[in-house]
Amino acid sequence: MTFTLPTLLMAASAGVILLLGLAHLLFTFRGQRLHPREPAVMAAMRQALPRITRETTMWRAWVGFNASHSFGAILFGLVWAWLALTQPALLFGSPFLLVLGALLLAAYVHLAWRYWFSIPFRGIVLALLLYVAALAMSASAAPISAAPAHCSGASGCDSSQAASSAVASGSTRMPSPAAVGVMRREPQANSR
Repeated sequence: MTFTLPTLLMAASAGVILLLGLAHLLFTFRGQRLHPREPAVMAAMRQALPRITRETTMWRAWVGFNASHSFGAILFGLVWAWLALTQPALLFGSPFLLVLGALLLAAYVHLAWRYWFSIPFRGIVLALLLYVAALAMSASAAPISAAPAHCSGASGCDSSQAASSAVASGSTRMPSPAAVGVMRREPQANSR
């Protein structure tokens, strides 16, 4: 299987977020990297109850928030990497998915800048830059809007042949529905 540069850039972007999410999950449950430096703060968090409920402590909530935050980053990384590497036509052909991914990364950049520290901030900025580069390179590629050369003439070309042609050429875009309609072999009227 051959990958295009936009596909590899998108997968790299997702991979950065995946690695950050995995590291964060590891640090949540192993070691003391996410523990307060002052033992008194940790002791207070283990005793303090949030106003919303008496069923948990601030410490347990802190651990849960960190774990669920990690799961979100891991999910994004896995799904976007999978889409980029195995379903590039779906990913690059979906404005919804492309905008959703860009908005999520931009939101993570803002959160990292406002509330976190330099390592996740730099990693997420890198992921966003890779993502934008993938979008820019994908947008500059000519979309498939007409039948491939081998589909011209009387024989025509059906939609599966057009899709196969797009994949074989390394395109990240599938033919538009209008182009598929043009390429579909229409039944010939009986000439008798």
